[in-house]
Amino acid sequence: MLTPLRVLILEDRSADAELMLQELRRAGFDPNSQIVETESDYLAHLDPQLDVILADYSLPQFDARRALHLLQKRGLDIPFIIVSGCIGEEAAVDCMKQGAADYLLKDRLARLGQAVTVILNQKRLREEKRDAEDALRESQRTLSTLMSNLPGMAYRRLHEPSWAFIYASEGCFPLTGYSPSEFIQKRFNYAQLINPDDNQSVLNEVQAALQARRPFQFTYRIRTAAGQEKWVWERGCGVFSQEGQLLHIEGFVTDITEQKRMHEQLQQAAKMEAVGQLAGGVAHDFNNLLTVISTYSQLLLLHSDLGDSQRGYIEEMYMAGERAASLTHQLLAFSRQEIIQPKEVDANALVTNLAKMLRRLIGENIQLTTTLAPSLGLVEIDPGQLEQVIVNLTVNARDAMPEGGTLMIETANVERTHTDPHGDGPIQPGPAVQLSVRDSGHGMDAKTRSRIFEPFFTTKEVGKGTGLGLATVYGIATQSGGTIKVDSAPGHGTTFTITLPRIEASKPAINVPQASVKPAGGTEVVLLVEDEGIVRKAVREVLTESGYQVLEAANGQEALRLCASYAGPIDLLLTDVVMPGLNGRQLAEEVAIARPEMKVLFMSGYSDDDVFRHGVQEGSSAFLHKPFTTDKLAHAVRQVLTT
Repeated sequence: MLTPLRVLILEDRSADAELMLQELRRAGFDPNSQIVETESDYLAHLDPQLDVILADYSLPQFDARRALHLLQKRGLDIPFIIVSGCIGEEAAVDCMKQGAADYLLKDRLARLGQAVTVILNQKRLREEKRDAEDALRESQRTLSTLMSNLPGMAYRRLHEPSWAFIYASEGCFPLTGYSPSEFIQKRFNYAQLINPDDNQSVLNEVQAALQARRPFQFTYRIRTAAGQEKWVWERGCGVFSQEGQLLHIEGFVTDITEQKRMHEQLQQAAKMEAVGQLAGGVAHDFNNLLTVISTYSQLLLLHSDLGDSQRGYIEEMYMAGERAASLTHQLLAFSRQEIIQPKEVDANALVTNLAKMLRRLIGENIQLTTTLAPSLGLVEIDPGQLEQVIVNLTVNARDAMPEGGTLMIETANVERTHTDPHGDGPIQPGPAVQLSVRDSGHGMDAKTRSRIFEPFFTTKEVGKGTGLGLATVYGIATQSGGTIKVDSAPGHGTTFTITLPRIEASKPAINVPQASVKPAGGTEVVLLVEDEGIVRKAVREVLTESGYQVLEAANGQEALRLCASYAGPIDLLLTDVVMPGLNGRQLAEEVAIARPEMKVLFMSGYSDDDVFRHGVQEGSSAFLHKPFTTDKLAHAVRQVLTT
């Protein structure tokens, strides 16, 4: 049975609107829709009873940002999904930060039904939460006289100037470390327990509430008798005589430190989910482009008539493509917890290899120096991740020195002997390697320092950064068993210090693979199926250079027709996994019926989760992740053919 769905569609193309409705019906909904394309029509049809709004990002007379603003201005809790023909990562991040529930590309509408189902469930949970909060607020007044028997402190105190406590429940001792008798002493000053930064706001709220004769509630920090900082929630009210005279104040204070921590963790998880959605959305197209860059760079390097300068330029292009592929992979690893590949890494060698690229990255007005400790120990980390850490910190340092300055990268062998206050808990003492990146830039104040590792937090102007760089650095450091801390002050520059466990070498260090080695080849027939033309052309070039006979198809249906019409044997099916129509797994199953002897090698630029959902098992030896080098492609093809 179809689920009724009240939907408002902001779209100027009726064909696109109909496709959305078709996807909703396919997902089990019975949409009752209104289609609008102007602001006046949109406002006329805004109804609190709507279940969802689907909005094109840009229309001739209207756009999704304005529509979202108008929705929020009316205070309506209606899920808002952007459905766009093309939307950049920066715009998507900004819209989701502004309150959009999700975004989809028009050529990938298959997820629309699932997205609507998820946000409707979230809306239901929000409504249930609001109902529960309303019920809680209503019951708090009734239960206030019973607070003395519950965890937390119930109190009654006189009005200023003395604010003397005339009653404090037993819960005050576990909360503050002071006994009820100490609270009731005339000279006890509760205000001294409140964090100085919160004291004035607490006093102002109490005064305003008493003047308006309304209850007050707020959160603030206290310092216990043992010196421990706690977050507390206080609710109270003034008790007045019939003549309107304030007699005393009574209320309840409870410890919410754990709830505060859990709420922050929930917020962090939500931000990471958003990172994962964005990263997964762009990884496929980005990895396809990097495959083309890497492939043609390596093919050029196979030419022996290149001059030294030409070869140097191409090698730099190839290495930049490799680093870009690593950055994409590590962003997915951080946001979606994908598998990483830790190795024994010499940080000195890695910094040295990166130095040339870093100098070009920071520009001529910034001086880069390196101070590398002799006999530096090894660390166990994904080398691509460590490169990403250094590059991200370098970019941040460059942006902090717009007028120029100095950037220093240092390494050292150290001993970890204490609990790191910047980590998530106790760290294992022992030998470690320390990597520091120091700049002479404008520095940061305490408020900024406290938030720099939050995803999406950035001090850069709009369009200059997504706020993911330092969050990714923090994630890499902690996932690798290390810690990161920052020392900075306005006008005194910034130093980031990464500390990683030091390990003993178990095998020789692996050199950077050379891009100019001719890959292994063969003479077999390979059916290449890839919907991206530029990728298909690049892969064909590598296979042809390696001696293979190549048959090409742009999709699964075309591949089936080729299999049926080609008279000779086809030794290998090399197919993309995620394609329109038949996906790679479905194509392989169809082909196996007519050509059971044909072997199969899958390739994909999507994240591992996406590939797994399309039926290719993780860790399969017959799977090649984009972007890949010519060596990896040739090796994988040869390995499958000879297995």
